[in-house]
Parts: sequence; structure tokens; C-alpha cells
Amino acid sequence: MRKSLLIITLLTSFCFTWGVAQVCIPISLPLAGVYPNPLIDSNLPTGEQGTPYYTFFLVVVAGDTTIDLSPIIGFPGITVTADIIGQRINSIDSLPPGLSYACNPSTCEILADSAGCVAVSGIPTAAGTYQPVMDTEIGILIPPGTPVLGGDTIYLPIPGLTYDLEVTPSSVSIDDIEENTISLLEMGPNPFHTSTEVHFSAPEPGTISFEVRDLSGRAIYQNEFRTIAGTNSVSFDRHGIGSGIYIGTLSDGKRKATFKMTIID
Repeated sequence: MRKSLLIITLLTSFCFTWGVAQVCIPISLPLAGVYPNPLIDSNLPTGEQGTPYYTFFLVVVAGDTTIDLSPIIGFPGITVTADIIGQRINSIDSLPPGLSYACNPSTCEILADSAGCVAVSGIPTAAGTYQPVMDTEIGILIPPGTPVLGGDTIYLPIPGLTYDLEVTPSSVSIDDIEENTISLLEMGPNPFHTSTEVHFSAPEPGTISFEVRDLSGRAIYQNEFRTIAGTNSVSFDRHGIGSGIYIGTLSDGKRKATFKMTIID
């Protein structure tokens, strides 16, 4: 399977239209799979009750695969190399109340040798610990001449895609969040090679925490700085961080704004 590291240009700023799930934009990675991989880190970014939430999954589909058909057809030693038709996302179950998902492509069916993504967004309405589960299947075309299944297309489920998502109790009322928010105004450049500047508005003077996480939820950058009421800006330098998509968060402990950042080489 041929893959190259191709970063697709993303939205230059994050859209806070939380009535429906936000749509993500996929990138292509060298290895097929679902990212973040719960076998490496099952923790999704923590949410807060009453505060807008966003995260997404990347789904990279291979062009072919080697599969042992012995358990399926009942004959031992039947291993074949088969073409992949694509991968379909059937659902993401057990999301916190107030969150929903949306796929890109919108059919939730990702063709072979390509990439798609699934965005999870909304405003969590109940605190607690949740275990979202991605229900997804790979479509495989069995080569002609294979016993029993030759020439057929079969869909095989991908097990083990269970994640952990914690929603913490809100420290302020939902009315306060709606009336007094941290709002992203502009971010540029995005994508960027070395540095970018984030412009945002804060409802009052105070201390803001700026955090950047990778797609597995691991924090790779954290800093705090003072703000004024109104328009503020903060610069971010990659400092050796690898290319890819990252999630930035500005938070004052009561409110937060979340946005996507793309670093390219």
C-alpha cells in the first residue's frame, strides 16, 4: 500500500455552531488504522458540563490486507491477500448527553486507500465518566478461487475501539457560559510551518491557560498568561513539534475555546 504524509489544509478558524456536530477534515497518514488508537491511549480530551466540546477520530483505510479465513469458512490454513473495498462507520455509541458525531465523508463510508474522519462535538449536559464505542467494519473482496467465499464481499467488524471520556461538573451556570465566553476571533497562519498567532476575546481580565494536545489527547504544550477584557492574542511556536493536526484550548478555568491547529513541514 502506498501512503505519503499529506496534510490537507484545514479551516483557518474553528466554527462554534454547536447545534449540530461539527465536521472534521481528514489527513492521510502512512499507516492504516483508527486514530487515536485506544490500545495506546483510550483517553479522549476531557469535557466540561455546559461547555462546547470538540474532538475527532481519523480513519485511514488500506488498499489491501492479508486475512486468515479459516475461522470463517471452516477450513484450516486459508490465508489470502484481498482487496479492501472500504470502511464504514456504523455508529459511535455511549456518547455523553449533548454530544453527537458527524463523518467526513458524510456517508460515513471511507474508500480504500484513502482517509476520513469522525467529529464529535456539542455541549455536554451531564457530568460523568463515559465509554464511547466506535462500531466500524472493513469491507473486503475475497479473491476468486478462494473456497466457499471466492468473489464475495464480506464486512468484518473491527473490535476494541472503546474510549474513555470524562465530563467534569460545570463551575458556572450555562447562562453564564452563554453570556460570558472566550471567543476565537482569528488564527493565522493555519496551517503553519514555524509559528502562528491566536486572536481571541475574553470577557474579563484574568489568567488564561493555553494548551495544545495531539490526537491521542496527550498534552504537548502548556502555558499561562494574563489577559485583558476584550481582544487578546497569543503566539505559538512549534519548537520541534512534528507536523500534523493538534487541538488547542484556551481556558480561564470556567470557560474555554477549542480550535484545530495544523503544522506542516
